[in-house]
Amino acid sequence: MIDSLVRLRLDTAANKARARGEGRALQNDFGNERVVSCTGGEPFAVLQNEMWNPSTPTQKANNVEQLLTARPDMDSCCVFFFTDKGADHNPTHFEVLMRHAELFLRRKLCYLCHATHCGGLSAYNTAAERLNAAETRAIVNVPIRGSAHGPAMAADGSFNPAVAYLNQQWELDELEIRLQHANFCDSEVTVMQAESMTGCRCNVEDGCIANCPCERAGCT
Repeated sequence: MIDSLVRLRLDTAANKARARGEGRALQNDFGNERVVSCTGGEPFAVLQNEMWNPSTPTQKANNVEQLLTARPDMDSCCVFFFTDKGADHNPTHFEVLMRHAELFLRRKLCYLCHATHCGGLSAYNTAAERLNAAETRAIVNVPIRGSAHGPAMAADGSFNPAVAYLNQQWELDELEIRLQHANFCDSEVTVMQAESMTGCRCNVEDGCIANCPCERAGCT
């Protein structure tokens, strides 16, 4: 799964039109004559292993904090979110509110705002939705092996979660390579893989697989 994030940029075209007297004057701008674009900016893609990192409000908040930690230049006392009303980032949902409150306190923010657009037309809403199109172009019609480490389901019907994890990790690694060549608003997409929010990633009884963060015997 791809969690598409865009750091919104200044809408320079609108600013220039306003400077020529062709645009409506900003209201309540406190002397800061800038306007932010809701359709373009610096693109990021956080890759999630859907089986071990399902898309939840907690995981979404973790993705944002992971990005802020990796990019100190993006750290700010004010954070604004513009999203659709998907269940994993709908600010009317209790878990989303709790995760935002936690983010607010942990990063010592002075202001956090979350605005949403209509849920039924999300494809036209935000820069993140437009970034989805660029990501799709980068990976469409490019075959990725789904069982690079062999089948996770044996002939007798038994399921091997370690093999399933390794196969999905292979797919994420391949996606990361392809998405690095995607282009959005004249910028290449910065790609990273999500950190797990679920503790042990593998749930394998005979020990952990590579990159598992838990402390069970055999974990590497």
